[in-house]
Amino acid sequence: MPRHHYSGDVARKFVSVISIPSCIGSFAFSSICCSGVSILFQTLLFGLTAYKFFAAVRAGWGEIPLIVLLMRDGTWAFAVLFRRFSYTLYVSSNLNYDC
Repeated sequence: MPRHHYSGDVARKFVSVISIPSCIGSFAFSSICCSGVSILFQTLLFGLTAYKFFAAVRAGWGEIPLIVLLMRDGTWAFAVLFRRFSYTLYVSSNLNYDC
């Protein structure tokens, strides 16, 4: 069975097509999108956790140590991740990519 040999032109064209998006700032765009989506998702998770916590407190579960522990740890996790993703979003939006 004959083997197909591709010329170097095909490989060079393929590589040039792949390297173009990195030159036009796709890294900054993807970082901004990922950070923004992560912030929204973490906010949604924290909001749902807080809603369930306050519903549990109203229902009389506020004295259960596990319920308080979940809210306390959830608040810390949200604060740490929110700060990290906000910083990433700030840095990514202020970078200047020149080709």
